[in-house]
Amino acid sequence: MSTWNHRVVKMDDEEGTLLLAEVIYDEDGKPMAYHEPFMSSDTMEGLQELITRLALALNEPVIDAATLQWTANEVLQ
Repeated sequence: MSTWNHRVVKMDDEEGTLLLAEVIYDEDGKPMAYHEPFMSSDTMEGLQELITRLALALNEPVIDAATLQWTANEVLQ
């Protein structure tokens, strides 16, 4: 079963853009994909939880997008 969390991903572009993304991990805990996070909730508490998860991502090492196998955005299109 794969898991996910919010992380900062360095994009593979000339500017080295940093993206707050939902990162998906394989069964071994290795990052394998990312997609842009959903920024909505049905409740104010849900939005507060989202903000907390995004803030926690800033304390984790940055993931280089070039090391990931694919983006979920590619699969969803």
